[in-house]
Amino acid sequence: MSQPKVSRIENGKSVPTLADIKAWVRATNAKAEEVTELANLLDQIATEARSWRLVNRLGLAPRQHEIAELEQSAHTICVFQPVMVPGLLQIADYARRVMEMTYTAGPDISAALAVRMERQAILYDQRKRFEFIITEGALRWQPGPADMMGAQLDRLVSVASLPNVTLTLVPFGETPIPLLHPFVVFELEGEALVTAETYSTELQLHDPSDIARYRQVLDQLRTVAVPDATVPLRALATSWQGQAPDHPR
Repeated sequence: MSQPKVSRIENGKSVPTLADIKAWVRATNAKAEEVTELANLLDQIATEARSWRLVNRLGLAPRQHEIAELEQSAHTICVFQPVMVPGLLQIADYARRVMEMTYTAGPDISAALAVRMERQAILYDQRKRFEFIITEGALRWQPGPADMMGAQLDRLVSVASLPNVTLTLVPFGETPIPLLHPFVVFELEGEALVTAETYSTELQLHDPSDIARYRQVLDQLRTVAVPDATVPLRALATSWQGQAPDHPR
């Protein structure tokens, strides 16, 4: 087991798999009752649900730092976003408006926004790989004026040109699965983690079978995604720009 993984487990930032526990059992000659206790604990924490109210109790900025640390630990990050532009791709005005819409928003929005913008520097680390699968509906959702949306889509076109970033679009139409909710698959050294969001809760999934299911969902989404999203993105950007106040409809 790698030292970074040991450190994450010791600090409560990662959950060991059943295989990890079995390896520890063999290495330490643990007693049978200890093995049973560990297996039961693993079952209890395979899915961790955290209330946004509690997660953000210290403010929005610490939460952004927590996400940044997780992103730094991952070598591959796969994002599915059916409702809005992913945080790593948001321009500042878009991000601020989204944060202001959340019921957990507080007085530290400016600090949280600054951290979210800093997080985006990781996109230029070519040792890491990023995949973003975004629905057409997410790109057409409008949290702000048309000129802001045009700028946001221009940002997506720019990021799509990075060699370590894959950006695909799921257009309106038939899909092989329902587009239920956004999620992120973090591929870490020797393990993986899935995070999923609801209005009130963040889920962290550690169980290998759950993670395998989300990887399967990604594979299904890839079958209908437009591989080169830059063309439809430019068309959408032009559409938004045509709706801006300086451009009559």
